Amino acid sequence: MQKLSVRAQNVLKELAVELTAEQPPKGNWSPSRELLLALTAERLATARNCGPHTMREIIDWAQGCGVTIKPVIPPGGSLSQMWAS
Repeated sequence: MQKLSVRAQNVLKELAVELTAEQPPKGNWSPSRELLLALTAERLATARNCGPHTMREIIDWAQGCGVTIKPVIPPGGSLSQMWAS
């Protein structure tokens, strides 16, 4: 499994505090399974410093850990369908 970039780790460190009250250490860190299970694509999309590339990296990394983060818009769906739900 690949290592997360520094940007992806920083995004996840901020989300860890918000979603699980976990206090990640400084430096290299791997997110807990609890955090990965609490993540949603919507939360990643609105996270500070989390652009499309970083979001894709985190989703792919989580998938490698056996956790699926569903996309904001389901395949074949539209933006208007997403806002309706």
